[in-house]
Amino acid sequence: MTEQYPIDRLKDVFEVYAHLSKRFERLKTQMRPEHYARIFLDVAKANGFFLVFGCGEDTPLWLNANYDGYTRLLEDLPEYVRLGKAKGGYVYQVKYASVNKVWMEPVAFPTWLGEDCLTTPWDYILVDAPRGYGDGPGREQSIYLASELRKKHGSQVYVHDTNREWEKMCCDKYLGSADEVLGDSKSQLSIWRKLPSRPSDGTT
Repeated sequence: MTEQYPIDRLKDVFEVYAHLSKRFERLKTQMRPEHYARIFLDVAKANGFFLVFGCGEDTPLWLNANYDGYTRLLEDLPEYVRLGKAKGGYVYQVKYASVNKVWMEPVAFPTWLGEDCLTTPWDYILVDAPRGYGDGPGREQSIYLASELRKKHGSQVYVHDTNREWEKMCCDKYLGSADEVLGDSKSQLSIWRKLPSRPSDGTT
């Protein structure tokens, strides 16, 4: 974290982090505390453009990490859209057409995206939605969108739950091999680091 991080926000950060840590100890299936910390510290150093797939109890952590930046959240479930907005987030309610564990032909972006989702030069992208279990739509579309935005803007991408077979298959197909894989068979976070800036060829 940079020295300039506002002290008055730390109390909220610690409270949210403590809550999320206790939740992991209880359930063992959510994001690991050290993975929350890794993403938080990366984003807090930049305070730039941060795109998050999914709203939930961790939304205040992401908003505090990027307190002076530009954050957008994408969520398909109405109750979590309301939760994200109640916690102060700017949320787009998107729609997924995919089916978990079934390849889309052809693959497509989620619909109802805000225009800025496709044009903003995202520094960081976190994929932790939609639901990748049961009758959820799976994460093919969110991982595909993250991969296309990364190609365009060189974004650093985090994908949670790559310990699950479908998430891993989608990442392999669209993002390729991860630069870092953190965690274990119960909770895993894969990271694709920022791509180096490419010099302009003078065209637009």
